[in-house]
Amino acid sequence: HADSRAVGRAALGAMAARKLRQAAAELTARLIDEVGSSRFDAMAVVARYVPVAVIAKAAGVPDDSLTRIVEATQELCGALAPRLGEPLGIDADAAARQLMARMGAAVHSNNDERTVNVLALLFQALDATAGLIGNSLLAAARHRWEGDVDALVAETIRFDGSVQNTRRITAEPLTIGGRDIGEGESLLLLLAAGNRDPAVHEDPDRFNPARAARDVFTFGFGPHRCPGETIATEITTGVVGQLLEPGYDLIDRDAATYE
Repeated sequence: HADSRAVGRAALGAMAARKLRQAAAELTARLIDEVGSSRFDAMAVVARYVPVAVIAKAAGVPDDSLTRIVEATQELCGALAPRLGEPLGIDADAAARQLMARMGAAVHSNNDERTVNVLALLFQALDATAGLIGNSLLAAARHRWEGDVDALVAETIRFDGSVQNTRRITAEPLTIGGRDIGEGESLLLLLAAGNRDPAVHEDPDRFNPARAARDVFTFGFGPHRCPGETIATEITTGVVGQLLEPGYDLIDRDAATYE
């Protein structure tokens, strides 16, 4: 596991976070121009395309292959985690092989371990980063936020993060909150609850981008903390910042639904 994380961190290290923010903003602007309509679905047009495309390009995928990589990532995500009410569709193994083949061909690489780590980033970007973009836009609309975009995204990560929980397996017996838990037990960790701990955050159920400090668990904690935290935050900020530029209006704030 340590070796795999080292490979993953090396791939991440090659991606300059601030450049990803700029790339995300520029791609968002281009996609909106291509829509050619004053009304569009930001999730479908931007949020589920830009994060994957930006990361893929940073990993070496040429522009003419980006859409194929995004489509293959969407198929893999749909196979592994179909949305409620949707059939499973394509076989997950076949989708994974297809994405591996397309990615390897696009970057002319036979380093499977590096490719797998990049694919994991693409998979997370498709839903988790897209969800953070959507939640940030929704927060801006509902709270009429017109201030700093970095503060908006940071508070959205705490208040309404796109990853609400995770699981851990106990390596040995332990006691938490007075309850004994045996070795090998599966624990459901509610990250969202930790983000609203009143012992940590004053008035935790209030959305407050001007909050002085935050201690959040959305990206995990400790050695298993998500290594893509900075990348996800920078891409989200680039996309949301572009969509909140003068000339764009957020609508249907009350009709928004969660997936």
